[in-house]
Amino acid sequence: MLHYTGQLQRSFEGTVVKQSEMILAASRATDEFKQAVRDLRQGLKSPLIAHQDNHPAVKVFRVVLKLLDARPGLPVIRTEISGESGCADFQGTVICYAPDPITFNFIWDCAWKARREKYYTVYGGLDQVRAAIEFGYDCFKLFAEEDRSAAQR
Repeated sequence: MLHYTGQLQRSFEGTVVKQSEMILAASRATDEFKQAVRDLRQGLKSPLIAHQDNHPAVKVFRVVLKLLDARPGLPVIRTEISGESGCADFQGTVICYAPDPITFNFIWDCAWKARREKYYTVYGGLDQVRAAIEFGYDCFKLFAEEDRSAAQR
């Protein structure tokens, strides 16, 4: 599971499980892919959710949840995620095979979300941790299907 401390950890994990199960129930993804998402939530790898080893599992999980929530009607079979992960962000592309490939560009940025929500620490800095915990997969500054016509030119 994702690691925080004490009561916050238990509360956060319970919310993540409930939220992800609601998204999975509404999704037309294959049962095998849904199980891969559940495994990823536990920190386990799956060939159905391909990503670089240096991508934190929690950030990959957020991208997959956003995909399933944004496009619940897609019969997702597998995904390939590539990108760059920073302290407060994760940006790149996710190729969704449903069964034909569809590419989405994404920017997950908890600092952007903290600024937008006016979340600041007692020291005046952006409270990125609060934004990441409270909004989880919903800290996307961008999640958009790549324009296929531009790729064909």
